[in-house]
Amino acid sequence: MLFPDYFFRKADVIVEIFRMLEEFIITDIANRILKTGKIAGTTDRNIWMLEQLGESKTEIMKKLEKHTKMSEKELKKILQDAVLTSWEDDLSTFKQLGIETESPFENKRFMDVIDAEWKKTRGELHNLTMTTIDQSQKDLLEMMNTADIRIVSGTSSYSTEICRILDEYAKKGLEINYPSGTKRTLESAVITCVVTSMNQTTAQLTNRYIIESGLQYVLVSAHYGARVKQKGQPELADHNNWQGKVYKIVGSEPGYPNLRESTGYDIDIN
Repeated sequence: MLFPDYFFRKADVIVEIFRMLEEFIITDIANRILKTGKIAGTTDRNIWMLEQLGESKTEIMKKLEKHTKMSEKELKKILQDAVLTSWEDDLSTFKQLGIETESPFENKRFMDVIDAEWKKTRGELHNLTMTTIDQSQKDLLEMMNTADIRIVSGTSSYSTEICRILDEYAKKGLEINYPSGTKRTLESAVITCVVTSMNQTTAQLTNRYIIESGLQYVLVSAHYGARVKQKGQPELADHNNWQGKVYKIVGSEPGYPNLRESTGYDIDIN
């Protein structure tokens, strides 16, 4: 397993790759907004804005291709390191139980698990970038319209309005808008995606070790700050109640309740 402190700063390189992409997008948008004052006439301005949206997306997609290759390479390295670290920790437990197991990188079934999780996370990161690009296009259009209305109406000067909009946008940065209405910074979304992937990959492999070794009992780890049940949530949501105990994977017996029934976590041995 992986301990909480293992995840600290593990996603830094990927975050930096996305930060470079974010900087490029913001700079691209800023440059296009700065040109809005040079376009006269409502029809000409509308045509120009549509052209800017198209050109902006084309340029961003070119930059994205380069950054995607960088992030995929780094993601694979991060997952491989996590898998090896987790396996070495599990190995000490297996040795105590007298169970022999090989490195996950030497077992095709284990590699299939790693590859599946890598592809899944790669797709999630790609979705994040596409969502970010779509949102940046909406932001560009909205900011152009806002600047246009205020400048044309005479309520604000061109230089004042453009500086205000760009200053606000630079402070806010790019955000991911989720269907639930939640907003997250791009950095926060990337970190969550990578850390979740590391956890899920190593957990899937640990399950695979358990299944292939024919084990029937598991000890659930415990840690400070475990999730506490909130009002309206089911009892299983209170992790503090069931962590740090031994459970039976199939069925139950006195002193060893069923894992899935007690924790909601299932190890599919079929």
